[in-house]
Amino acid sequence: MIPRTSVVTIDETATVLDLLKLTAEHTYHIFPVTRQNDKDKIIGTLQVSRVMAGLGENQDILDQSIEPFITDVLEMFEGMVLEELLVKMQEAAEVFVVLTDEYGGTSGIVTLEDVMEIIVGDMEEAKGPKGIRKLAKNHFIMDGSEPLVSVEEVLGIELIGQGVHTLSGWLLLQNYQLESGDVIQESDYRFTILAMNKNSVRQVEVKKQTNL
Repeated sequence: MIPRTSVVTIDETATVLDLLKLTAEHTYHIFPVTRQNDKDKIIGTLQVSRVMAGLGENQDILDQSIEPFITDVLEMFEGMVLEELLVKMQEAAEVFVVLTDEYGGTSGIVTLEDVMEIIVGDMEEAKGPKGIRKLAKNHFIMDGSEPLVSVEEVLGIELIGQGVHTLSGWLLLQNYQLESGDVIQESDYRFTILAMNKNSVRQVEVKKQTNL
């Protein structure tokens, strides 16, 4: 978790140019959006990629407000059990949550990657490839550097990727512009990107979809 004092925010009155200046100092993909520069009044989130896409279409928006790009924020009580928090984040398809204290103020933010790392760290790793950790039946956390052949063996499916040899390479072959939170569907499995490392995938959640 990133504690309140270390959370970097942007105010709802900021412009696109203000955001660009902020990203020059802090290389985050998502920023909490405040009202009146008050961290206890987080009204939404701002995904840098959405703003950059808009800027690519119209460079005249530099001096315009970030308001059209603000999306809803998921808020949860800081005392929530991690497993329950994980379920809520997955149901809402959110990779970013604002944690509140008993008084309704902001205590910090947590990412899906944070939650998964804690849960996985508390579990006894199942025997198998070093970069593949089994959470439950047909549910894994995998390193992007894991050889593709090992992933295929564990999942029992074929991942066709000419010229690539790792899970990261295969995922980027499907979508080169992947970001944390993006999803790739293959066969009965859902690949959710948990963490990126520059231009490669660092960690992935892989789960079989039983309703398919």
